[in-house]
Amino acid sequence: MITSDSILRQLPPGLNRKQAFFFDGIRHAAEIVWFAYSRLQSTLTDLAFERVAPIDYAPVFTSAFLDAWAIVDSIDRLRSLLNLVPVPKAPRSESDPLSFDVVTADLRNLRNVADHLAQRADYVLANKTAALGVLSWVTILDSELPKIVSCTIDQRGPQIKGVRSKQDQRGHKIKGVRVDCFYAIVLANFCQGL
Repeated sequence: MITSDSILRQLPPGLNRKQAFFFDGIRHAAEIVWFAYSRLQSTLTDLAFERVAPIDYAPVFTSAFLDAWAIVDSIDRLRSLLNLVPVPKAPRSESDPLSFDVVTADLRNLRNVADHLAQRADYVLANKTAALGVLSWVTILDSELPKIVSCTIDQRGPQIKGVRSKQDQRGHKIKGVRVDCFYAIVLANFCQGL
């Protein structure tokens, strides 16, 4: 995600120690998101294509939730570092619907519930979800044929919801793109210039 010639890999010598610390943290957070997203995409694709035997589900589910958690936690860390990096900031609107803070606000809430699970047990139980939540995704089985599969992992195990036509619920055509993790896609678009 972060190119080898990115300024985040070659910080200017004039940066003070605190600035260098923040920019190094930003680089690490972005790289962890990208690494975890790549592994998660591979794991979820294998599950969707039923390349995993039921006897192997436990470690595969653990891997998927670990990578999903790494994405959530690292995006939250990135969000905090970007807000606190000690550099002059351009004026911005907190209510801009495309701002990184607005786009990742729900992710921050998810992270805080998951990170403080024991303290938030009543909340999780009231919302009838599992301790670590639910992973849901869509994988295109064949880009030439109009076939996709909708999948979920929750406390009951995997649910593969059959082959569907290549249309979303509103009837719009879905382009030949995996829709595995919205936040990682947002982050990838956000960090392209870094």
